[in-house]
Amino acid sequence: MKTLPLALLAVLAMAASLRAQEEDAPAPIVLPATARILGDISDGTPPAPQPPKPVFVVPASDILATTTQQQGGRTITLQRIKPIALPPPPEPAAPVDIHDPANQERLAAFRQNHPRTDLVFLGATVFRSEHSPSRSRVQIWPLLLDWNRPHPNNRGEPVAFWSSAD
Repeated sequence: MKTLPLALLAVLAMAASLRAQEEDAPAPIVLPATARILGDISDGTPPAPQPPKPVFVVPASDILATTTQQQGGRTITLQRIKPIALPPPPEPAAPVDIHDPANQERLAAFRQNHPRTDLVFLGATVFRSEHSPSRSRVQIWPLLLDWNRPHPNNRGEPVAFWSSAD
């Protein structure tokens, strides 16, 4: 019973403090602006439904085997079908001659617009144990490529740390 008056006193003090802060706060600055509507105003009618997706139908003559399984109140049907004829792959692109003057100009323009590229190599090994939670050893190797150097040797220092993420 003695804590009730103390709690009531604390609540009243906090309310008075908040009221004092509100009275001392400066009035917000309102910048003049013109009200406008962005986009179209909806009249409340729902949008038209999306057209149904095409159904992949396999003719019965193309089904080689059918297996049905029950799982969690669902019936799952697996069908093995004949391979589908695919169009032939496109012809491979012609090899690019890097000594062609036009390609040299394009490469120089690219190097001018992209003077440096940063690459980060990241690897992780997950260690699992029966007696402790999973731990991961993460390693990061930064590599800075500079187009002005023929062989980039300016590698950043590798960083390694342990993580609790699996």
